[in-house]
Amino acid sequence: MNHKNISENKCPKCGSENIIPIVYRDFWCSLLMNSVEKGECKLGAGSSGDGKNNRHCKMCEHQWIHIIEEEEEKQIDLAPTYLEARIKAVYHTGLLHEKNEEEYLGKEHDQKIVEFMEEVQKKYDVQCEQGFDFPKDKTYGLAFTLKSDPSFWTWTGYASNYQLAWINSNNRNFAVLWLRISRIYPAYEFYYNIRKPRPNTEYLDTEITYEPHSEGWEPLFETGFKLLDKRGITQLPKNILDKTIPNVLEDDWNDIEHSYDDENWDDYEVPPRVVTTVNQCLFQTH
Repeated sequence: MNHKNISENKCPKCGSENIIPIVYRDFWCSLLMNSVEKGECKLGAGSSGDGKNNRHCKMCEHQWIHIIEEEEEKQIDLAPTYLEARIKAVYHTGLLHEKNEEEYLGKEHDQKIVEFMEEVQKKYDVQCEQGFDFPKDKTYGLAFTLKSDPSFWTWTGYASNYQLAWINSNNRNFAVLWLRISRIYPAYEFYYNIRKPRPNTEYLDTEITYEPHSEGWEPLFETGFKLLDKRGITQLPKNILDKTIPNVLEDDWNDIEHSYDDENWDDYEVPPRVVTTVNQCLFQTH
């Protein structure tokens, strides 16, 4: 019989405090592999969901549902992992803008991405090009468009009036799926960049969304990303991406009150430094 334990951080059956969380395969990634192997968390059967146990007692093997309060969830800390080791190696000085590119993932990682690009274009009705990224950037930027549409670089070369004419003649907006793969850790993120007409003008606006833009995108959205997963490149859950990295700092220019037009620019104080997040360390390019 399952128990629900709201506040006590101990086993409701034997009273032991030697308990660990249970993780499920829909949140599975190589980040958690070390923790499972070390006995710091337990791999549950199937997928997560309401009614699934999320705590395991290492003393009596009892499992139960522990209701995590919001504040408690924010305080959950993972043990040192491969992810944290990778971040520490790349940001060896402790500053977000100072990266050791020699510590980037190497040729094996690059080859996985090349193979993914080739396979996904064979299996799905999409075309893929590399975007604006440069050799020392922390991410690869891959731009996907439907094969029935212009490629990303072809579209970029169009004048704005021609882009607007294309949208009007095809009676649909122009969509680019941006897939960004980290060079620091084998993880990816994605979003759709939608170009659409601004009402009653001759200008185009940009909309960012994370859902399939049209039916043509659904096959890739539903199964295409599994081609990355099978190569060990995963999408990290939000609670991991939001985790703070206290030993990597960035300059907080928003805290500076001076104007760029201030004639005393040379007298500016050094901006304060604030802690970063996993997301910033892996994907932030500015």
